[in-house]
Amino acid sequence: MSIRKFICILVFLSFAPLGFTIEREVWDEYRIALVGQTTADPLYSAVQAGALAAANDLEMELRLEIEIDFKTQRRANVDMQVKALNDCFLAGVDGVILNPIKDPRLNEAVGFLVEQDIPVVVYRNVSGIDQALARVYTDQKRMGEQGMEHLKDAIGPRGKAVAVLSSNSGDLVANQRLAGAKAYADTHNIGLYGVFPTAEEIGAAVNTVDSVTRGDRDGKLYGWLFLGDWPISGGADLPWQPGKMPCVAIGAHPAQLRYLQLDYVDALIANDAYQWGYQSVKVMIDKLHSKKSPESRDITVPAEVVTRGNLDEFLSRWSQWLR
Repeated sequence: MSIRKFICILVFLSFAPLGFTIEREVWDEYRIALVGQTTADPLYSAVQAGALAAANDLEMELRLEIEIDFKTQRRANVDMQVKALNDCFLAGVDGVILNPIKDPRLNEAVGFLVEQDIPVVVYRNVSGIDQALARVYTDQKRMGEQGMEHLKDAIGPRGKAVAVLSSNSGDLVANQRLAGAKAYADTHNIGLYGVFPTAEEIGAAVNTVDSVTRGDRDGKLYGWLFLGDWPISGGADLPWQPGKMPCVAIGAHPAQLRYLQLDYVDALIANDAYQWGYQSVKVMIDKLHSKKSPESRDITVPAEVVTRGNLDEFLSRWSQWLR
């Protein structure tokens, strides 16, 4: 920089009023609605944080103004989601990010938005929405495989039998997780003590785990894989002393991290909900601003494995997301 130019800048700043700031140049503005299923789900806080972080990063990178309009209701309800999507159209949003409840009416509502040139990105529960620009989700079969893999590491020598707690709902997620766990066990010489379906409720799950564990009088049960977070969501003690029974669970909300802290479980396999929000906003802005559709409609977000080694970092992130 020349001396003359430097002096000119100093003179300009000396005459500027107090509080003067140079505004960031903004080229375009976008308003994106985010419609989850329920604000009561702890993962929704992580989705929100990821969406806001992506908006901030892209604003700085592309000189944009991005508003995230959160339209999620307290209670999961199909009618409320359909109404929220209709409100998005009336409000003139540029795009919608949706975690859809499984119902044909949601597919119809999404189809209407797409017909009006309002792109829709779906995340987490992505089946049944035909016209979405992109589907951002985590491979649930792979999560089942990862759960069994980390349980194998915890039980040690091959051939020992483990019990699997699964959902009795029969839905796609439950079936995929169970298929992944069984496939990994079959190919890695892990015996199955049994698969125990249960309702996705704390009481039912804890009772099942307690009954099966205490019923193992011959000592043939060497570990547990929970294909959901139901037994570790209510604060109840598990029927073994901390560190005495290898156990891995799918789920890593703040309430479940306590069980890892207390050594009741060896690892937690977590949906990366932060990245669901981040990647959804990113692909939406790519479409709205850069006019680019994703190379693949399916955008898979890897699960995270939480152990005692990275537990403090994970707790710190949750404390930020829940502010």
